[in-house]
Amino acid sequence: MTVTNTQTRTAPIVSTGVETTWSYTFDVAGSEDIRVATIDTEGTVAKITSFGVDLAAKTVSFGPVPAGTTVLIYRATEPVQETDLTVQGPLLPEVLEDGLDKLTRIVQELREASGNAVEEAAAPLLMSPGENSQALPPPAARAGKVIMADAAGNIIAAEGQPGPPGPAGPTLSAVTISADAALDQDNHDNKLILVDTSAGAVTLTVADSGTWRFQFARLAGIARLRIVRLSDGAVISYAGDGVCAVDGAHVVVHGSREADSRPLAVGTLGQSNTLGANDGGPNPASPRVHTLDGGVSPMAIVVGGSDYTQLPWTRPAPDGNGGNNNIALAYAHRLAEETGRNVVIVMDAVGGKSIDEWVASGTASTRYAAFKAKADYLFGLPEMTDVDKFHCIIWDQGEEDSLTMDEATYLAKFDTLVNQLRAEAWFGDGLPLYTIGQSDLHDRYQIWQAQQDYSAYHDNAVIPVPVNGCLTEYDVNGDGTGDPTHFLGPSLWEIGYYRVAGAARLAPESAPALFFGRSTGPTQPGDRTAIARFSTLVGWDSRTGDFPVTTAFNPTGALIWGGAKAYASYSYAFGYPDVEVHSSYSTAIGRDLKIYKGGYSRLSGYQNQIGGPLDEDPSVRYGAADGRGHIIMDEGGYACGKFSKYTTAQTDAVMFQVGIGTSKSNRENAITVHASGAVELNVTHGKTPAQNGELTFVLDGSDDTKLYVHVRGNDGTVRKATLTLS
Repeated sequence: MTVTNTQTRTAPIVSTGVETTWSYTFDVAGSEDIRVATIDTEGTVAKITSFGVDLAAKTVSFGPVPAGTTVLIYRATEPVQETDLTVQGPLLPEVLEDGLDKLTRIVQELREASGNAVEEAAAPLLMSPGENSQALPPPAARAGKVIMADAAGNIIAAEGQPGPPGPAGPTLSAVTISADAALDQDNHDNKLILVDTSAGAVTLTVADSGTWRFQFARLAGIARLRIVRLSDGAVISYAGDGVCAVDGAHVVVHGSREADSRPLAVGTLGQSNTLGANDGGPNPASPRVHTLDGGVSPMAIVVGGSDYTQLPWTRPAPDGNGGNNNIALAYAHRLAEETGRNVVIVMDAVGGKSIDEWVASGTASTRYAAFKAKADYLFGLPEMTDVDKFHCIIWDQGEEDSLTMDEATYLAKFDTLVNQLRAEAWFGDGLPLYTIGQSDLHDRYQIWQAQQDYSAYHDNAVIPVPVNGCLTEYDVNGDGTGDPTHFLGPSLWEIGYYRVAGAARLAPESAPALFFGRSTGPTQPGDRTAIARFSTLVGWDSRTGDFPVTTAFNPTGALIWGGAKAYASYSYAFGYPDVEVHSSYSTAIGRDLKIYKGGYSRLSGYQNQIGGPLDEDPSVRYGAADGRGHIIMDEGGYACGKFSKYTTAQTDAVMFQVGIGTSKSNRENAITVHASGAVELNVTHGKTPAQNGELTFVLDGSDDTKLYVHVRGNDGTVRKATLTLS
């Protein structure tokens, strides 16, 4: 097998007090690698050791647990190697793949643990090898204090005022470390303490003897560590910007600058899936996720506005969604977890609106102007000091236009929207604009293709977010009933928390579909009909340049293959490179074929020509020839056979020729029909009739006044009459 799922844990699940079955989405080799932990409303962490696992359904069974309890399900693969390969024994691909899969899972778990500190469900900040996990003190016990270890090595909350991370947080008081505060010792008999610098400056004084090792970290976010070694009597001042002032013994500082504490802004605009039309799915509370409330005057940031059952989410559109889940809200939770920074959401969305509502009147368009007013207001607030741009914008729109706009029409309007946003002071070039895909009902239309094309060929900072597999009511019912347009609450969360976040990390160039099925969207295996998105198809051998690959011709509705060339629209050229079609509605198949001025003509075979050459005036329409060596110069003329006689325009136009020539210098017709109705018969190659009822004319080879008529009767007898010519 392969490992393509990068998830190692579920998002936190808040229990309602009745659940006994819990779903997970990550891959796992066996039930022994699944771990479950709970965090009660007081912050106490507990591991669940007795639970059932259904690997096929990807569910865990236990409980119920009290309402409000947060449930964490995650993977912890044992780091052991149990495969034993023997000399000259069988080496099966599955054996190697299983080993590589296990290593990949372990790497994923290590990355998750180091990046987000979730492994072992809130493991201790200070832990020696083999030490059991310790929970942080509950919120009430750690409020306004500093997390550290006591004399026994246990995690405690010490006196201090760190405050929440951010520019407005209070300054931590100076701390003196004495012998009475002896802490855990490392392998070098050096004493260890972790000090929170998230609030700003801190001064530490070492009063007792020995060597201390300090770790300066942001406890609430991703750690940015400074490790300092110093002797007794030294005083170190940390200003919060990566610079340490030292008075005393030698100090060594390792690490990088302090993590950015400025808030992030996420904008979102579009139709009803932007709003979120369904509840359900995760709804964690986070003190770091905030929402701009556009439903009050003046507008205001709702601090901790992360619960979609509370204001401003319970407001009606365009400022809320009536209390449903939301893509941007889910992504904001992910951002807050990964960065440790506050995230502010700005939303303006109304269902059932065409893209014209954002672009028809430029920036004065109704819905664009509404979003712009909110964005302008946000970046003027004191809470956004030193922040002047969105982290990203999420666009989810297109269903309203699916049945009325083709790709080119929507693409032009979408280009206008992107240019409007890029011109704003709070967005600009290069910042990500995520475009959310439509449900299975709508992605068959051309809107999603237009958005993908824009990313691939116009602006690669416009990042399509695929939603295949995300569910609507129609998908769940499975009987052809239900809403096929709006994503369910759990899928809204999945799109924001996992898929937008995934697109932020890896946004490969789109691969727009080149073919569509009949009313089914992009072609799938098994489709019997494929409808091409392009008008003209040119074979590789018919290209005329390589750097870049190109052609010297650009007709509409043409097929060109095998090295042939077609310069006119609605023409078809197949064959060797000396096949050329210069007039519309014409076809040439073969070798050394030329259709010049005129149109509505056809050639097949070898060394045939209609009209021309190009630098001369003759324009011949409705011509055709099959065989070899024909030149059609009269409008409506047709020739078959080989090397027909007439190669120039005639006063009595030649309509039909049966060529019996042998070369360009030896042209001859058996039959010629003129526009006047005159018919020419070749009587110089007479023969005895071979079939009953057959008639032949033969001119006497030595006397031009004698013409013989031969007829084979039904009795098989050939009878002859002589006509005297004068």
